[in-house]
Order: sequence, then structure tokens, then C-alpha cells
Amino acid sequence: MLLRFIALLSLIFAIPSPAQSSPFQLHDGDTLVFYGDSITEQRLYTVYVATAVRTQHPTWHIRFYNAGVGGDRVTGGGAGPIDTRLTRDVISRHPTVVAIMLGMNDRATPETRAAYTPGYEHILTRLRNELPGVRLSVIAPSPFDQITRPDARGNDPLVSFTAIDKSLATKFNANFVDLNTPLTAALIRANAANPLATKLAVPDRVHPTGGFHWLMAETILRGWNMPQVAASVTLDGRTGKPLDQQASTVHDSQTSRDKLQWTETDNPDTTIFDSIDGNEALFRILTDAPHLGQRILRVENLASGTYTLDIDGKPLPAHFSSADLATGVDLSMMPTPMHVQGRAVFYACSDSDALQISRIRAISRTSELPTDTPLAEGTKFLDQVIDAAERRIAAAAAPKNHTFVLQRMP
Repeated sequence: MLLRFIALLSLIFAIPSPAQSSPFQLHDGDTLVFYGDSITEQRLYTVYVATAVRTQHPTWHIRFYNAGVGGDRVTGGGAGPIDTRLTRDVISRHPTVVAIMLGMNDRATPETRAAYTPGYEHILTRLRNELPGVRLSVIAPSPFDQITRPDARGNDPLVSFTAIDKSLATKFNANFVDLNTPLTAALIRANAANPLATKLAVPDRVHPTGGFHWLMAETILRGWNMPQVAASVTLDGRTGKPLDQQASTVHDSQTSRDKLQWTETDNPDTTIFDSIDGNEALFRILTDAPHLGQRILRVENLASGTYTLDIDGKPLPAHFSSADLATGVDLSMMPTPMHVQGRAVFYACSDSDALQISRIRAISRTSELPTDTPLAEGTKFLDQVIDAAERRIAAAAAPKNHTFVLQRMP
């Protein structure tokens, strides 16, 4: 019981308050490289992070690159030794931000554990020296699941690595995000509520599934100070005038008896799960913290009653009381056009991420080809395909106009 209480406290204190005022750590014009092992190569938390940023900031010129390769340690792995990996897969992209998550494979033996600190220092030193001004984010490794099957102690080295990562982040003036402590607490919480479902969070104890990766992505984004609310609108129900708007713009509002109609320019939703998604269900077992990317609608001074809401001619399944609307309702988990658009951005980001991984895998095997193979043309083609995927992301994320109709029920 004491262990569970401590773990729950660690989860609470690991998640910053939504009221925090620190600026978001990514900027327009950034290029970010995720460097890691197979958990990064899974293309889940990386795509969720990219989707969240691209939907909340659709006009930004920002690029995300995935440089995760299964089996990698701080010394490198199957796609090349560490200096080859850094030169080819990170530094060549000229990133302004590099986010690193390693450790799962480094925990395996006494030798690899001893190599962790000097190896990580070497990575950070090279990046600092060869990428002047780069912003580094040291991400402590996601947990090895020794909660649902407690006969193993596989997470213990990762707890030690978390302390090392925090110390290195301080030494190199880097951002630090702890995934191990809060996500271990999340496993403890979930296992107490639903042991069978919790085993599905990290089925092989190493590689998480979607709901767990979404919690990883949210923890990283909170560590980078992404705001809790992605968009909000407050309207006067009597006049139809906007009283406040954030990341959404209201046009052409009209009022009539028991009805309020307006046009709204909206970004896509950040949250790509919905209330019937199995990943969302797992996410909710893992945490009860409010999710990032909320889309809040408030309407004040409405006549008392219950209201329906149509967006682009399609009614939402939920009905809202005037009191609920005055307080504010979150539309981000509902089947809105903005939610559908957010999923389109997610699929486009996933496509780009997959092509980046394929590029690394292909180029890392060029030593096996004949010496006269025209490699430059192949690399150019892969880069062109990735650039085309990025254009699809930008097109999918473009803000759109939507017609809202709020109608009081008889």
C-alpha cells in the first residue's frame, strides 16, 4: 500500500500544472530529431508528439525526424557505431532540437551498464560541439514492466539511468523529462484497477502499445510546456458575440429564438483518440489526469435548458445543459470535423515517420552493396519522398472553417 501511495504521488508531481506559464519549448522553424532505440523506432510516441505540435501550430515550418533503431545503446548498434549514427542520422539533419531516449538495451549486462554514463556524455558532447545552439532534451527511458509480472527486476537499472540522465541534463544544460518514474506509477495504478488490461500496456515488458505511448507523448509534451488547452471559445448566448477566443476565430455569429449559429476557423484536434477507442480506454486506466489538447466551448447567458450542437450539419451525440455550456464543455473527444482532421494529420505524420525509419535502415545497409552502386541517387529519392510526406502533413493540418449551430431542445 505504501509503495502504491508513493508511486501515485510521483505521478501527480511529475505532471506540471495546466496553469504553468513557461513557454512551449519548440518554436516555428525548428528541426527536431528523436534519437533512440526500438521504442523510438516503434513510431508511436514520436508520431503522437509530432501530431500534437502540427495540429496546434499548423502554420509553423517545423520538421520532425525519427532516428530510432532497434537494439541501439549509447555506443550504437545494428545501424552503425555511435559516431556513424550521430553523423549520418542526426547531425546531417542540422537539428535545432535533439530529443534522446536510450537505456533499455544498455541495462543488459554489467559491461553495458558501466558504459552508459561515459557513452551518454560522448553523445551530448558531440552534439554540443557540432550543433552550436542546439537545444537538447534528455528523456529518461520508459519503464521495463516489472509491475504486472513482478518476478523480474528489469526496471531497476533504468531507475539508476534516470538519475544519471537527470545529472547529465544538468551538466549539459539540457531539458530533462522523466518517463520512468511517472509511467511506473501509472502501471501500478492501472494494475490495481485492471491487471489483465495493464499487461497489454507493455505486452513484452519493453515495447508499449498505443495507449501507453500516448501517455509517454503527453509526459514529454508537458515536460516541454505544451499548454493543456489547445483551443477555446467563449460566446455570449444572447448577442452571439465572442467574449474570448484562443486558437479559434469566430465569424458571422447569429442569434434567434433558442438558437445560436456561428462560423469558426479551427485547427485540427490534437487528441486523435476518442471515447470508444481501445487505446483511449487503456490510457484512462493508466491515468486520470486531464488530457492535453482540450477544445473548450463556453456559452454564457443562455436560456435555461438542454441544447444540441451541430457542426457542419452533423449533430454531436451528446446534449449539453445551459449550465454545462456556461462552465465549458470539452469537444476534443467527440466526433467533430476537427477530430477527423486531426486523425488525418496523424496518418500523414505516421507516413513521414515510417519513411524516415526506412531511409536509415536502407542507408545503413549500403556497405553490403557493390562499390559501384549509385547511392547518392537513392538517398536523394528517399529524401524527396519524405519531403512529399511533409507537404501532405501541412495540407492536412491547414485550419478550416466550420459552421456551428447550438439549438435549445423543446
